[in-house]
Amino acid sequence: MLASSKFPWAIKRRRPVLQRSYNFASSQYAAAFEGVRPAVDVAKLRTDTVSYIEAFDPSAWHTQPVCTLLRGEALSNSWAGGGTEGAEPAFVDTLDAFNRVNGKQVLASPLVLDAVIEHCRDLTNKAAADAEGVTANPQQQQQQRTALKLAIREVEQRMLSAHAPALIGNQALDFAKQDGVTEIEESLEANPVEQRMNDDLLRDEAKGMLTVCRVPALVGAVSNFSNFLDLCRKTLRNLECGVPVVVLSRSNTTQHVFRWVQLLQAELASQGSIDPGMLTFLSCDIAGQRKLMAALPGSPLYLTGSRDVAAKIKALLPATFASTGGPNTMVATHFSPAVAEATRLGTQIENSGQCTAMRHLVCPGVAEADVEALFGSSPSASSPASSPSLSSVPSSSLPPSSLRLEAAVEALKTGSFDGLFGSCWGDSFAPAEGYTRHSSGLPVAFRVNHPGSGAGGGGGGGGLLSLPPKGLEEHWRRVYLDVTTTTPTRQGASAEALSSVEDEAFLDDLGDWLVHEQPITLAINEKAKRAAAAADDEGSGKPLTRAFPVARGLFERTSQVVYSVGGVEGSSSTALSSGDEDCGDEGSPMPAALTCQARPQDGEIFGEFPPRKQLDSFTKFPVVVPSPTPGYHSTYTKAYLSSLAQSSSSSSSGGSGGAAAAEGLIEAVAGGGAKAEDDSSVRSGFLVCLHDYLLDACAQSPRVGVGKRTTLWGLQRPPLERGDTVLRLGSEFNGSLGVVAAFVLPFVATNAHPQLVVSVHAAHAEVAASLQTASAERPLYVKVEDDESFRACADQKEVWNVIELGNAFSTSASILNDASKLPLVGHFVSILFPLGHIKSTRENDDEFLNAFKDSPKWLCVDQGNGDAPGVKEEEWIAAGSWKKKWSE
Repeated sequence: MLASSKFPWAIKRRRPVLQRSYNFASSQYAAAFEGVRPAVDVAKLRTDTVSYIEAFDPSAWHTQPVCTLLRGEALSNSWAGGGTEGAEPAFVDTLDAFNRVNGKQVLASPLVLDAVIEHCRDLTNKAAADAEGVTANPQQQQQQRTALKLAIREVEQRMLSAHAPALIGNQALDFAKQDGVTEIEESLEANPVEQRMNDDLLRDEAKGMLTVCRVPALVGAVSNFSNFLDLCRKTLRNLECGVPVVVLSRSNTTQHVFRWVQLLQAELASQGSIDPGMLTFLSCDIAGQRKLMAALPGSPLYLTGSRDVAAKIKALLPATFASTGGPNTMVATHFSPAVAEATRLGTQIENSGQCTAMRHLVCPGVAEADVEALFGSSPSASSPASSPSLSSVPSSSLPPSSLRLEAAVEALKTGSFDGLFGSCWGDSFAPAEGYTRHSSGLPVAFRVNHPGSGAGGGGGGGGLLSLPPKGLEEHWRRVYLDVTTTTPTRQGASAEALSSVEDEAFLDDLGDWLVHEQPITLAINEKAKRAAAAADDEGSGKPLTRAFPVARGLFERTSQVVYSVGGVEGSSSTALSSGDEDCGDEGSPMPAALTCQARPQDGEIFGEFPPRKQLDSFTKFPVVVPSPTPGYHSTYTKAYLSSLAQSSSSSSSGGSGGAAAAEGLIEAVAGGGAKAEDDSSVRSGFLVCLHDYLLDACAQSPRVGVGKRTTLWGLQRPPLERGDTVLRLGSEFNGSLGVVAAFVLPFVATNAHPQLVVSVHAAHAEVAASLQTASAERPLYVKVEDDESFRACADQKEVWNVIELGNAFSTSASILNDASKLPLVGHFVSILFPLGHIKSTRENDDEFLNAFKDSPKWLCVDQGNGDAPGVKEEEWIAAGSWKKKWSE
């Protein structure tokens, strides 16, 4: 650690902090959760959907095939130009979720594909002209944009009301989704939140603060949540801001995606005032999609899918915003009936066809027989006719325990979501090597990882527990469960010995595994324990406070987006409750938490983030729900940032700590620092904007959710154990102090300061010295070193994130290179820090709030009156011990 020096100039007290309304956790972002929610008649919606499916004509998807939709026209075999070389269409079969033929598709011919590309290039050129201000009447343009937004919202209302049964029904027929009703219900509640955020985004654009990029946005549709994620979040939220959208076909389950695009296109046409070229559907193979992406390098692509697919797309389109999966995990201190029920529900949800489906259980004292028993009561439903093109399967071919039903329809009738498909899907199930199929023949496979069994490989504290191998396969639409447990020979041990998940060494190992695998959700169910009474409470008769040592220990060691905390005593069915149902209270056992529960509209922030060290491989920014989708590809105007830099130079006063360090960085960049920059006012203005955002977002950190379940949400520090970030100034870095300062400021201004290491190539020693001088109140860990030494540092297990400035292949490292295209500060911060929520399965859970609200994991900003909460000098020194050794 380099020696500290006194701050070399007076601190400038700036104008009042500006609120960043559409940036995560800001005060106005939080305000977007407030407001009246539309009433949803769930019973009628369910009944109408069942009627739609029962009246559905299976031949329709054959006689009216999937095809490209361009400028409001269906480009199928009747498209003008037939006979021209390259114009002939190719007809292929479409497949449902279980690889059964359910219709026809017309793949775009080369001529059609070229027409779509040309259309997108025209839209791109128009967007460029608009961004440069080439418009005869700016006021009229703004009025047109407002009219478009209102027209799109009228269309959205009809799509989610009159067309809702068709949306749900088509999804059930194609993807075999059992509970599409809840998706529409929660869409109707969540959409107004994101609409308010879009309103704020457009308001600031009208003020000249930012630019919404209106080049065509590509949508890679998901199958299981297409009606919310694709139709609403990716398509309608972009369209209402004037961003054209191109929806891409899927290799399977493309029928229901095409049908909602077709319905939406018809509704847009009925408005009369909306350009039909705003919405395109491209029906083509993977090669055709890649050709389109290569032709539109500046377009954003929004994807919800696997990490493998995201990586391939990100290599073509730098502005890929991907939500990817991960092996969702439950940790329980005891194996109780409630935990068994939560495990079964979580693993079987949508036949393991939901992104939050459970994949991994960590619980002591679980034997193979226990896993057999917990799945023994699984409802098995055969669906021979859930695909509209198939006939019934003879009953003799069905498992004895199966019901010969159209499972998706049957689930819709009963309101269930966890049925297992038999017949042609379940019967074809062949467990992967190392897994055991359920003895009853259910399409379920499991593996119990005992210490020393050889099945694991992920580590284990003191040999008590053995984690699964890293890189755990999720097996989409197949029910698999890995169990990390104590060995059966220990089942006669005491309850304390069996609760080895509480062992600190094991929690370290499990934390490392979770950071590496990065599940979407982590559920922790603990047996009730009471915190030790304070000395002045002894004998007072006051009830002792319930503690959550495992949940808090894992929360502080990891960086999941969704944490759910429950007990081992209460039924998990209560934990599933929505806004109209009652959650558990202090007078009843605490319901067990599931991995598959999050309501973004309640402040239960959702996101599917990749492992932080690999973020660049999959996405430009982590995708957060809720958020204004067009904001991911929006940038600040240089004029606005320059104005912030000018307004920050007001009267002088003293300052200290993180506030002084932040102001020092701003001043250094404004003055040119080690390398004077022509855009210094823009760079320093961005730092002002960034610091204002942190002050606002962390003013109440954490924030409290608005739903039935007790929720805390906000920005967080990286894992407190082994959560360091290495910022590398590489040999190819351009040496901009403004760029480096932007990456450093969020750390020195907050309680994340101890977790930053700055690794500097010798060519940039002067820049590093300027950083140290500017942030003298919060000195940095800095080492000038060669590439080999840097790589050794980056590979340390204590390192959570690595950002290598000068790496041309890294979007995170190059994201600030162009001063004319600086991103929204909330998205920039999301590549540095974790964010999300942690919730209790209880309503008004004061014990939960008391246990988690003061955790040092929450990101806090130093206001200038001393260190930020949770940061003490001795903690800072201890946290940096490995860095000191590395720097010797």
